[in-house]
Amino acid sequence: MAYNNAIPQSSDRIKDSQSQLLENFATISALLGVNHVISPWTSPATGNEGKHNFVTFPEQSSAPTVSANEVALYTEDVSGETHLFFRNSSFAFDISEPGIGSAGGVSTFSLNLMQLFTGAGSNLILKTGQTSASAIAQDGNTTVTYPVTFPVATAHVMVTPLFASASSTQRVIITLLSFTATGFTVRMDSIGSSASGACDLHFFAIGR
Repeated sequence: MAYNNAIPQSSDRIKDSQSQLLENFATISALLGVNHVISPWTSPATGNEGKHNFVTFPEQSSAPTVSANEVALYTEDVSGETHLFFRNSSFAFDISEPGIGSAGGVSTFSLNLMQLFTGAGSNLILKTGQTSASAIAQDGNTTVTYPVTFPVATAHVMVTPLFASASSTQRVIITLLSFTATGFTVRMDSIGSSASGACDLHFFAIGR
C-alpha cells in the first residue's frame, strides 16, 4: 500500500479515484494500527481508542538534537545491546534496565530509573558498586572510574573498605579526595604498626 496525497484533484471523478481513496484509507489504518488501540474500526468502542498498547523505538545511529523546553526518548546501541535514553537540550542518560556495568575492575549497578524530580535539572541517579580485589592501594591514592559515568556530575560519594580476609589487626582510614562525573579518588592509610595491605572498596554515589 502507498499513500497518495495528491488525490482527489478538482478534475477527478469519484468513481475513477475510488480505488485510490480506499488505498489511502487502508494505509492510514495500517499506520495507526501499529501499537495503537483501533478497536472502534473493528469492534464497539472500548474507551481506549487512540491509546498505545506499547511503544517501540527503532535504534538510532546517533543521539537526536533536542530543542530547549523539550525532551526526547530514543534508543541507541550500547555494547551490542539496545538501550533506552532520555535526553533534554543539555544532556542525556541511559534509563534502560541493563544498569549493571563493569570496566577497569569496577562493577556498578546504576539505578537510573530511580530519579527524584525536585526541580529543574535535579533528576538524581544513584550508583552502587565494588572495586576489584585489592584495587585500593595501601598508603596511597587510587582513582575509581565508573563503568557508566554520570551525565553531569557526581554530587556525593560514600565509601567503605573491604578486606578479603578480615582480621582484628587491620585498621585503615579511607579519605575521599575528589570526585567528578567519571569517578572519584580516595586515599587509604593504615593505622598502627600492622600492615593492612591493599583492599577492595564498596561505594554509593549520587549524581545527575
